[in-house]
Amino acid sequence: MTILDTIKYKFKVNSVFLSDEKILGRPTIIGYEKLFKWKWLATELNTYILISDFSDQAVDVVLIEKYLSESINFAKKHYKGRTKALKSSLWVISVLISSDIDAPAIEYCRKSKALNTLKEVAVPVAVNSMTNEFFCFEKNPIRGRSYYPYFRQIISYLK
Repeated sequence: MTILDTIKYKFKVNSVFLSDEKILGRPTIIGYEKLFKWKWLATELNTYILISDFSDQAVDVVLIEKYLSESINFAKKHYKGRTKALKSSLWVISVLISSDIDAPAIEYCRKSKALNTLKEVAVPVAVNSMTNEFFCFEKNPIRGRSYYPYFRQIISYLK
């Protein structure tokens, strides 16, 4: 069973699975979760989780940035909620799985170089399929600081 298959199973068990897609021509599973917490200042958080298997294709910073952009475009296209509401946020966790991830790409994910637009944010995560090692933000950035513990939970769940 591949990492993608394992995550898809977890998504289905927890009713997070949304669809199978192709992003940048790669097999991708999509999860979606809507959550509301008072500690987020009464914000409704809409989170898309896009996980693509790049097999042995080299993953570098350029590919990650392109994938983040495609991830946000996918989420905006498929989100049917209140994107214009002040208390609604659209976030995307963008996971790239590959056996070939270069050092700058790993650093990019660790330093949480999230792609920010006015109302959407995409958080990069890289997974080495050979070692099953996940590379993601080490510190909570300023924007959306209160959401990052929740994102850590999601990423831990994917492992």
